[in-house]
Amino acid sequence: MVKWLKFFSLFLFLFFPYTVIFAMNSTNYKIDADALSAGGSLGNSANFILGDTLGEFTAGESSSASYITKDGFWQMINSYLILTVDSNSKNLGSLLPGSPITGQTTVTVTTDAWNGYSLNVSENHPMQHTDTVTEIDDHNGSIATPLLWESPNHQGFGFTLIGGTNLDAKWGSAPNFKYAAFPAIATTAHAKTGFKSAADETIFGYKVDAPADQKSGAYSATITYTAVGSI
Repeated sequence: MVKWLKFFSLFLFLFFPYTVIFAMNSTNYKIDADALSAGGSLGNSANFILGDTLGEFTAGESSSASYITKDGFWQMINSYLILTVDSNSKNLGSLLPGSPITGQTTVTVTTDAWNGYSLNVSENHPMQHTDTVTEIDDHNGSIATPLLWESPNHQGFGFTLIGGTNLDAKWGSAPNFKYAAFPAIATTAHAKTGFKSAADETIFGYKVDAPADQKSGAYSATITYTAVGSI
């Protein structure tokens, strides 16, 4: 019996510097602000000669025990990134070997990072019995090369992407989704490019099956999702 699949819900708040003054946007892009930060020329008349320079003399953060000052256009805007999942745990139910069970998690990212974001995933170990020794193998597919859930890749624990923005074709489509094992090290499973002001959802689908001689009992694994803004 596969009983519990647990998840960490990570909330990430990222702050980035921008060269900005005026915000502009359309359905396809957003420029938080812009600045003329370089230029200059030699001007003259019958009575004077002037060499001028256009730009910032200082940019950055300065501080002391009593104050903090942020100088220059690059310090004007703080960006944000928030990640949530629809539930911190998933009960996949009871497994009858040969009859795969499925589940899903919706991961929501809200960010004003102008080039989108990437979603990374990892697991602490394969689905593990309460004896802390027996495990259900991970699926044979990888994030780089997901595989159909068919012989000889029809057992183990794996995931796919069943909904989202700009999903890679490598994940397939219903009813022929392709699956991958969750890696031990955080790896990008999905990258959403381009600006989107509203919350963006990605739906991860799970599937698990085991051989007939798999030890009965409760199995669990911890899946970690992280999001990284792209500037």
